Order: sequence, then C-alpha cells, then structure tokens
Amino acid sequence: MNYNNFDKINHVKALVDQSGGWESVLSNYHGLAQSFEKGIRQQPCPLTGGGRTKFRWFRDYRDTGGAYHNDVGPLPDGISVVSWYVGCSVSQALDEIIRICGGDLSRVTESDAAKAQRKHTQQSAYKTSEEALAKAKKVLRNNKAQAKPILNTHAQDYLRNRGINSDLTNMSDLGFHPKLAYKESDETNWQHFPGMLAMVRDVNGKPVTMHRTFLDTKLPVKADIIRSKMIFAPISDVRGCSIQLDQPRDVGFGEKVIGIAEGIENALSVREATGTPMWVGISDRLMEAVKFPDDVTFVLIWADIEPSGAGLAAAKRLKERLEKEGRNAEIFVPNCPEGVDKIDWNDVYQSKGFDGFPPALRPEFQLDTGVVIHD
Repeated sequence: MNYNNFDKINHVKALVDQSGGWESVLSNYHGLAQSFEKGIRQQPCPLTGGGRTKFRWFRDYRDTGGAYHNDVGPLPDGISVVSWYVGCSVSQALDEIIRICGGDLSRVTESDAAKAQRKHTQQSAYKTSEEALAKAKKVLRNNKAQAKPILNTHAQDYLRNRGINSDLTNMSDLGFHPKLAYKESDETNWQHFPGMLAMVRDVNGKPVTMHRTFLDTKLPVKADIIRSKMIFAPISDVRGCSIQLDQPRDVGFGEKVIGIAEGIENALSVREATGTPMWVGISDRLMEAVKFPDDVTFVLIWADIEPSGAGLAAAKRLKERLEKEGRNAEIFVPNCPEGVDKIDWNDVYQSKGFDGFPPALRPEFQLDTGVVIHD
C-alpha cells in the first residue's frame, strides 16, 4: 500500500499502539532505555550523556513518546525522538519504527489508523499547559524588560575578549542582563550571574525564546558552570528558529544571501572578517532545521570541526535540504592545525584574523560592521 506521509504517520502510531506502546519501541535504543528508568525528571542527554538537566520526558510520554531537549526543543512524539536520536529524517524514522514493530504495516487497518489519529490528536504534539505557557511568556517578558542594550556592558567586554571588534550599536537582538538566574540541578540552590541575551525568532521574525550566555561576575569570560549556555523555555516549537543578527542581504534580481553558524561568537567572527550577514543556529541539531525566507536563495554555512563530527554532519544535512528546496548553499570549514581536532571560526579569527577566512561575498554586498575588511 502506498501512503502519503501523514497517512503513514497515523498507521505507524497505530502499529506502535499494537506493539506495546512507545516505551516498548524506544527501549530498543540503549540511551533511551536507560533514560526511562529516571522517569519524567530532568536528566542528562540520552544520546551524549552530557548535561545534568538536558532532557526530560513529557508526562504523557508513555502515550506519545514525546520529550524535551534543552538544545533541540520539544520532540513532540516518539517519531521525533527516533529521528533526533538516530540522526535521520522523519521518513527514515517511520521505517525504523516499522522495523522495530515487526516490519508489517499491512496489519494496521484504516480504522486502526483513524482511531490512532483521534487518540493522538487529543494528546498534544507539543503538550504545554496554559499555565506553563503563561509562565514561559512571563519569564521572557520579565527578562526582556530587565535587559539592557549590549553596548558598554560586561557582555560587550566578553565579546571584545573573544576578539569581536565590530560596532554593536545596532545589535538590537543582543543584550545584557546583570543578574540571570541559574540552577545547576533540582538539588542545588539558585545562583545569579551577569549574562548575554540573544533573541531567538522564527522565520517570520516572531520572538520564540531567548538564548543565555552566563558570564563570570568579574572577568569577561563565560561562567565556570556546567551549562554556560542555555535557552529559556520557548513559547512555541524552537525548531526552525534562529538568532537573527542581520537581515538577509540583497544581491540583485530579488535574491538574497544569509550566512549561518552554530554559535553567536562564531557568527560575529564570520560577520566581521567577511562582511557576511549572519544568523545563529544555536546548536548543530537546531542549525540544520533553521527555516529561511522564500527570497533567500544563497545560504553560506560556516561549520565547526569537533571530534564527534556532529557540526560538519549537520552542515551537510542543512546543505542537502536547502538544495532540495532549490536554493544554493555552500559550506565553509576551518583548517585544523596538525594535532588539533576541535576548532571553530572564532578560534580562527582570534588566531589568524582576516587571513584565516576564505572570500565569501563581493565587496559591494558586504556589511559595514565598523571594521575594515582586509583584502
């Protein structure tokens, strides 16, 4: 039987219901099976083991398979969890789940699929109570109100210490908060740190959450804590969103260009060294899911190099998706010195300056960052 993707999802969910539910299916993955033992409390990432409170299952996870990851955002159901955990597309995740459930989707009737659809429609794809949503909005509103422009603040000092020299006057989506609340785990007390804030927006420019970089109280460096970078609980799905430092640049004939990197410091380094307008993908997983306006036809992807290869792999998946959408995409990768297995574009900028960057845009299309770009 041929299915469109929506029908296939309903049939797969019905198959999961017939095969013991999502816990039975997801327990086939070692990290997820271990995480079930911790229940719905916050816990390390099941995939990497990193972060003490990176991940949690939704309260109805036995029915939906859904979870939340601090770096990825909501994973609404078990299909999304498999796609994230395995590192595959939704279509591939569906095939993987069918395999786990015995490989026979034909035993699911149209009636079964319709019943599964009704059941899962009643359960939230991104289950957030009105109370939780109101709390998230209040937190964002309060922190935004307490934030200051980044110019002449401890956050600016931090960026200067990272080698960023550009004019930050018009960086309206970057700010400084003098006293960000931080909690290492449920068992520890609240602490407060100065921090850099960055607005996270969807493709239409609507604010969804804010990114936080916790800073040392005295020195212009990141705070010495486990999670020096976090996002607030988003008010809607954060997948597809980004920190939009610049507007896409018009390169003629109604076409526009934008660059993207994982981190704020990387993006600002690329922006300053090449004049490329930049967005920030926040993490490798979120970067590959970023949505771009229809008139953006050129995307310049500035990848990180790390031992796991996750950053470059995400850049390649993003490039593949963009090209399927009919856009042009190019990946730029920093040169790793011998014996070095981890480097990003801020490292390059601090060590080599402009000379460490390939040409990206013709001079007439480059941003004026207040720093003269060397030929």
